[in-house]
Formats: sequence, structure tokens, C-alpha cells
Amino acid sequence: MNKELEEQFPGTSLDANKLRQKLRRLRIQYTQFTELIAHAEVGWDETTNTVKANADVWDKFIKKNSSFKTFQNRGCKHYTSLKELFRSKTATCALRISSTDPPKSPETYARMEEEFLQAGSSRGKEPINLEEGSGDSDDPRS
Repeated sequence: MNKELEEQFPGTSLDANKLRQKLRRLRIQYTQFTELIAHAEVGWDETTNTVKANADVWDKFIKKNSSFKTFQNRGCKHYTSLKELFRSKTATCALRISSTDPPKSPETYARMEEEFLQAGSSRGKEPINLEEGSGDSDDPRS
């Protein structure tokens, strides 16, 4: 395989181990960035690749892992491509379960699922009362 890689990419020193390491680093980068932009107090502009959050939120993430600091000024340059590559293969945030974790109780799994569903459904949305005469109106002048 090394010979084939050298033929495909002349002038570079590639081997299967280096590719595995690079893939691992990219997966970690994808997972961390996904976790960051999924946070309720974080905004992300995909077109400008800009992450917006207050200093307290950044401190929390950077304290958790200093590699989050790289996203503070630069975002994640190839996030769209990484998402295509890893989205279906990577568990993130609330439902992440390692094979080395001991089995959890059914109540724990139910709580994890509820947290996951709440995080996804409430992000950036406000409840709307659809009852007739509720006072909520589509007319911005009222």
C-alpha cells in the first residue's frame, strides 16, 4: 500500500499509519466543532465560518479541552466536507457511549434520549400558542 501511495502522491512520504493518524485527527476536529456549534449559547455562520460566543462559553470549552481555542478565530475550515465524511459514523454529545463504558440503566438511557431531543428541538426556537385569540399574531404591526 505504501508504494501505491507514493506513486499516487509523488514527493510525499505517506504510509497507512500516517493516513490513519490524519483521519483520527480530522474525526476529533469534526466531533469537537460539532459539539461546539450545537451548544445553545454558540452561533455559527457557515458562509463566513465564524463562531460567535461570549467569553464565558469560550472559557468553558477551552477549559474542557484547549484545542477548542483553534475554532475561536478560524472556525473549522473544512467542516462541510468533514460532516459529509463523518456525520453517520460519529456519535456526539448526549448520546455518545463508549464501548468501555459500563452498561447504563434504562432510566439513564431514557434521560439521555430526552436531553438529546430537547437540545435539538429547542435550539433557537420559541414556543408559539396556536389557539384562536391567544394574542400571538402573524401581523408585525399588532
